[in-house]
Amino acid sequence: MSKDLIKLVGYNLLTLTVVYVLTLLANIEFKWWIVIAMTSSSFIVSKYLENKNKKDS
Repeated sequence: MSKDLIKLVGYNLLTLTVVYVLTLLANIEFKWWIVIAMTSSSFIVSKYLENKNKKDS
């Protein structure tokens, strides 16, 4: 489980960095909480589907 947590934190940091740079380039307000919510929820859904596929096989 700790390996998944490290991946989640890494993905959040990577996504935050990319979105922050894009918002600077596009002059849009940066909302970090939305980025973390999107990245975390997509990671959780992908892990759920991965585990579900393992159980079905």
